[in-house]
Amino acid sequence: MTSPLPSPDAKTVSKFHRNDDVDKTQGHHHTLGPGLYQSAGGRHNHQGGDSVLLFENVTITGSRSLNTADVINQILNALAAVGLVNNTGP
Repeated sequence: MTSPLPSPDAKTVSKFHRNDDVDKTQGHHHTLGPGLYQSAGGRHNHQGGDSVLLFENVTITGSRSLNTADVINQILNALAAVGLVNNTGP
């Protein structure tokens, strides 16, 4: 069995990280934040401050009393866009 290679010293590690691929599409490292290639913190809430707003650019229109079915379909479509599986019938 071979011995593991020794870890590089801090100066060498720092040199490697100087030009690292932080916050890139296929990056190895990501900072925390709401950006496209950033990672969300553990206690994010999807309200737009510390992560992406969950229903950003989603608008529901119509009348709740006159077009209830249409409004419900719009809500279901918005939820389906973020992962809801809608198995309801007509």
